[in-house]
Amino acid sequence: MVLSDAVAEVWAPIFSGLAFSTILVVGWGGIARWAEGAPAWARGALWGLLATATCLVAMVSAQELTPGFKFDLRHSFLAVAAYFGGPVTALVAAFGTALVRAAL
Repeated sequence: MVLSDAVAEVWAPIFSGLAFSTILVVGWGGIARWAEGAPAWARGALWGLLATATCLVAMVSAQELTPGFKFDLRHSFLAVAAYFGGPVTALVAAFGTALVRAAL
């Protein structure tokens, strides 16, 4: 294996995680404007669904660093969603991500 291939294998999941983070932020910006007049619990549920979708994409595209060890950034997406969205968002995102993980 050439050194550049080894470096690409390590950095690929990090860059894909940054791309998913960007999608999450842009998606939240669109949802926030669209759901401006909605109640807080509805906005939290929408944010939780978006975070669940982002976690799903992160889990499906996980990188296997060593045999049996997969790396993804779903935990960081859940933490960001809970911090910025509040308890309703945290519950929706955690429950949705747990269901998706159980299905995989």
